[in-house]
Amino acid sequence: MEFEGSPRGRGPRRPVIVAGVCVAVAAAWVYATIPDSTGTFHACYKLGSGELRVIDFPAEACRPDEAYIQWNKVGPTGPAGPRGPAGPAGPMGATGKQGPAGPIGPEGPAGPPGPPGPEASPRLWAILSVRADGTLRRASPAGLSVYYLGTGRYNVALDGPGVALETCVVNATLSTTAPTGGSGRSVPGEINVSTPDDSGTAGFFVFTYSSSGAFGLPSIPTDHGFDLALFCP
Repeated sequence: MEFEGSPRGRGPRRPVIVAGVCVAVAAAWVYATIPDSTGTFHACYKLGSGELRVIDFPAEACRPDEAYIQWNKVGPTGPAGPRGPAGPAGPMGATGKQGPAGPIGPEGPAGPPGPPGPEASPRLWAILSVRADGTLRRASPAGLSVYYLGTGRYNVALDGPGVALETCVVNATLSTTAPTGGSGRSVPGEINVSTPDDSGTAGFFVFTYSSSGAFGLPSIPTDHGFDLALFCP
């Protein structure tokens, strides 16, 4: 900037330049980039004295008696160090929510057979009252039949599926009816029950006898009414 209009009596006018120099210095300071955009430092190494001078490359260059050098602000990654010792176990975390049910696994092998259970007590299952000719006077439940096989011999069977009569306990008594007609008085006699033989007949057999009354003489097969109570498991 040049100032004019000096007071009278003084020497010739001289131009004054100030603002231009300040702007140039400010511009040079603003645009200096150290390190550069890649993080690299640029410098000049003076060969004689070893003096190092950092420069704003490429705006600046090394002098003839200097050598150009550069280095990175961040060095290259070094090798991995040795693995450190394991730290102490942390505290137990909170219990997580229950996960979904997994798939059904394969069926396992059959286990060994268990010990036999207690034997069931026989229960009263049926009651029969049979006449001397083999016809039923009373039977409960239905489905039981009596077959007359001959003098003093009867077969008690079950018509259709049901209880295995061979497994039942039979309580048999002679009825108070006379063997063939007569009054309702008690007649001396005997009754025996046996399980079926190999003939294939189902159920069991009933045999009735009349006592001869003589000591040592055998009983005589006689038709006689009888009553049965069957206790089955």
